[in-house]
Amino acid sequence: MTAYQLAPYQISGPAWLDSSRFDVNAKIPEGATKAQFGPMLQNLLADRFKLVTHRETKQMTVYDLVVAKGGPRIRDHVELPPGPPPAPAKLEMDAYGLPASPMFGAGKTSTVMTPDRARLWAYAETMPQLAEMLSGQLAKPVTDSTELKAKYDFVLSWAPDSAPRPSGDAASDPAALPTLLAAVQEQLGLKLEPKKGPVAILVIDHIDKLPTEN
Repeated sequence: MTAYQLAPYQISGPAWLDSSRFDVNAKIPEGATKAQFGPMLQNLLADRFKLVTHRETKQMTVYDLVVAKGGPRIRDHVELPPGPPPAPAKLEMDAYGLPASPMFGAGKTSTVMTPDRARLWAYAETMPQLAEMLSGQLAKPVTDSTELKAKYDFVLSWAPDSAPRPSGDAASDPAALPTLLAAVQEQLGLKLEPKKGPVAILVIDHIDKLPTEN
């Protein structure tokens, strides 16, 4: 992903890529630029893992982030008064077993995630930044089509798709949290509209599971 500047959903290869781990030692030449770093990693992968790839375009589900009926439910960003940032509030858990306030204090974006629940405290975030975060969570491309240009503060709480769904409606059940798509609409007044679209994919034709030693 780093070598080719791609998201996980843009890489097609063997299943062991998601589970196998390696320690790779390499030295970056003095004076190398950030723009040169990616091609260097590509060369390293080709040399040590005998990586061979090709690119293609694949039709897959993508999302448009739009304003839902009724309008957005997010507030414009408000700068904190000058001076030292407020100390983190005493950690208190809510009915969903999530911290009721940011763990590291106000004034910065922070996230708490467990296998069955998640909460995002967004501070001075733009809609493209939200779309990027949603893309990472959904493992699908998300395009900002809200036309909202300001920076915003908001809180978003949801249950990952992998979380077990409740058999009843007990609000204290962590799985009673809405899915991410539902949370975006219910809590932010935005909507993720699915559609089919072309996505650039890097296909791995060959990669050695046992690389050349460092």
